[in-house]
Amino acid sequence: MSQTIAEFISEWDGGFQVCTRCTVDLLTGAVSPEVSLDEEAEDVEVLDREFIQTQDGREFELLEEEGAYTLADLPAYVSHVTAPSA
Repeated sequence: MSQTIAEFISEWDGGFQVCTRCTVDLLTGAVSPEVSLDEEAEDVEVLDREFIQTQDGREFELLEEEGAYTLADLPAYVSHVTAPSA
């Protein structure tokens, strides 16, 4: 398993969230969000943060450079998604 699916979330203007699926590369930490067509998102102004969320609700912060996203803490994410279920 070299990739996983997660939820890519952009949080704007103190709480408005735009969500879309994304692919996470477990080797490089690269995050590739799908294109979001949320019309309400056109009215947002200030980006507060961007992160991904796993199916169990755990959040992982992202780094963004020139439009490319990577996980801020790849080892923690890999450990979380590859840990055996309790």
